[in-house]
Amino acid sequence: TKIEVWAVGGGGLSTAGSGAGGSGTAYKILDVTNLASATVVVGGGGMAAGQVAAASSFNTSIIGGPGGNTSSHTTSGVGGTASGGDANFPGQDGLEGDGSPPAGDRHGGGDSWFGGRFGLGGDTSADGENGCVFIKEYSDPSLVSGGSLVPTGVVNPYAGATAPAGWL
Repeated sequence: TKIEVWAVGGGGLSTAGSGAGGSGTAYKILDVTNLASATVVVGGGGMAAGQVAAASSFNTSIIGGPGGNTSSHTTSGVGGTASGGDANFPGQDGLEGDGSPPAGDRHGGGDSWFGGRFGLGGDTSADGENGCVFIKEYSDPSLVSGGSLVPTGVVNPYAGATAPAGWL
């Protein structure tokens, strides 16, 4: 059995006029035929209440890092890193403020590569979003190992006759 894993860290916290960094995203396809169990950790987003943005991981080796915090009106939080995946995607940096944003002026938090709200960095003076660990199982490992996508057991409607070119 093979699984597809996406580990997405928590988004950074913004306590000022610039956006915080989006989290890193690690992607991997694993053969889990002989894996009895695995540790999954989902990283929370940075929060003004004191929670620091945290990494998400699968089996401690596939890691989506947290987005960077910012407490500045002119410096954004940096995007998080990722490691252990077949593909490792950095998070997007937050958008920088202009030094003294007027009321209602927003400077967006960075996105994670996974998308949606997962791992989104905090907008102007806002908490970051939680990360996630997304796991999808493939019951047919040939679908992710370069195997054929031609179904087995196809009935040939032209049995005993001449089939059109390209059919079976």
